[in-house]
Amino acid sequence: MLESAGGRAVWFVGFVSDRPPFDDVRVRQAFSHATDRRSARTAVGFPGEPAERGGMIPPAMPAHSHRVGLSYDPELARRLLAEAGFPEGRGLPELTLAARVLRSGESLAQQWRETLGIGVRVVQLEAGHYQGEDARAVLDGWIADYPDPQNFLEAIHTIPAAHVLRDERVEALLEEARALRDRRARNRLYEKAEQFWITEQAAVLPLDYFRQYALRRTWVEGYWVNACLPGPLDEVSVRRRPAARS
Repeated sequence: MLESAGGRAVWFVGFVSDRPPFDDVRVRQAFSHATDRRSARTAVGFPGEPAERGGMIPPAMPAHSHRVGLSYDPELARRLLAEAGFPEGRGLPELTLAARVLRSGESLAQQWRETLGIGVRVVQLEAGHYQGEDARAVLDGWIADYPDPQNFLEAIHTIPAAHVLRDERVEALLEEARALRDRRARNRLYEKAEQFWITEQAAVLPLDYFRQYALRRTWVEGYWVNACLPGPLDEVSVRRRPAARS
């Protein structure tokens, strides 16, 4: 039997916003609207569930929002790109996407080529690095060190080497949330921070949420998985295995 539970990890695209073309919010929004997260999940083989309209915090975590991501809208994506001065992708140089997993990056790049009419080159994002050489976008994943939403937004927002847009309003909200004990009040601040960072600024594009998986024999009981780890082994019991048919 297959046991499954939501995890505490997210795959996402970070747009390098301190240099063209992603220093223009309309270009970042165009690429976000040009991404079909549900289709990418199947083509890429992510072991989870598509983010679609979700934020950076996975569903298994407090403060998850299912309504901050920009919708998949190819027509709007092309219109925004034209407003930014690149109708049908004309005038945009070939973009470099640094991907932690090349197969994932190539699937995403193909969507952008077909929808926006641009050239995209995919390069390997090496371990320990947050941005490949000359990359304008980065496809990476983040696994929480501990099960708290602060470890998603604050950690990713402040990676200095990632060149992802840092918003003063987001920083202020994260600082305020860090000092609160009331969970509901904290969650409201995190959702507001994501609205600024993901919806308004399109600085990051959540793609997929990781899930925990475990294969269990039918005669093994008491084994389970959750967002943080597989079930403890001291709760496992093994029934007598059924005799094989002759």
